[in-house]
Amino acid sequence: MSPRPLPPQLPPPEPQQASRAPFRHCAALSARQLPGSNASLSPCPSGPQPPSTVSVTHNALLRRKLLANSNRLQDILLEETKVGRTGNEILATVLERMRAEGLNGTMYTHPIGDHGHGAGPLIGLWDYQTGVPGRGDPPVIPGMWFSTELQVTTPVPEWDGQQVRMAQEEEAEVTLDGEIRWMLRRQTELHLVR
Repeated sequence: MSPRPLPPQLPPPEPQQASRAPFRHCAALSARQLPGSNASLSPCPSGPQPPSTVSVTHNALLRRKLLANSNRLQDILLEETKVGRTGNEILATVLERMRAEGLNGTMYTHPIGDHGHGAGPLIGLWDYQTGVPGRGDPPVIPGMWFSTELQVTTPVPEWDGQQVRMAQEEEAEVTLDGEIRWMLRRQTELHLVR
């Protein structure tokens, strides 16, 4: 049997001029009022656009509030993740505490293994916020690594209450002693790109 012929080579792509994509929702939140910014802002695809009268200081406070809400859900997740508890038990108590604190979010946490999503309990899926049959039933054991993926949606009063989603993904470890900790430090501030 002869080897298959190689596919024809494609010509190299044409060089393109650098262009700035228009900022939308969250980018507009961070770049709208930056002094000296030449960002091209287009209207938000849905809902009101951020008012031009919002100050840089207010934008910074708003960004901190959005991230603080997301960080709080991370805190709750780590407090509830304990050796011996199933993913579905953890999900139920995390969401109960989240709602009791007035947060609106979703939880998706999966174990990390040699092949990406590893063996162990899922703690929710984006479309399974009441438990994950089968994959949410195993218990947490010492030595597990997790990718904690979650989001919290916060209304922005200056945008007529429009909901802004702050999503995060960080890695955490359940140590051999059963303690849970971040693999590296988690994100607690936003990095503004001008």
